[in-house]
Amino acid sequence: DTALAGALAGTGAQIFDLFCFQSSTVAAGLASCFSNMTHACAAAVNACDVATSLYWDGIHPTTLAHQQIASAVLATAVPEPDVAVMLAVGLAVLALGRRHRAALQQG
Repeated sequence: DTALAGALAGTGAQIFDLFCFQSSTVAAGLASCFSNMTHACAAAVNACDVATSLYWDGIHPTTLAHQQIASAVLATAVPEPDVAVMLAVGLAVLALGRRHRAALQQG
């Protein structure tokens, strides 16, 4: 993890720790919307409800788990509003500078 973080430093890449997400989901227990966090639903002998299970088989999350993972990734990856505002201001300054330069060249 440290080597990856070092290699990605300064690139703007966001890191999402899926293992940490899974661990916190399991630790939250029933508060996390899942009542089954240990048995795979694909196995008929488990007779579990896909709507309340964390895993479909030994490694693949259920649809509900995918939705929660996607929400967590989106919350991590979407920049803060102040970053978007700064980007917009920077682009506006560049556009105005280009416009001013073009007006000076015309005359």
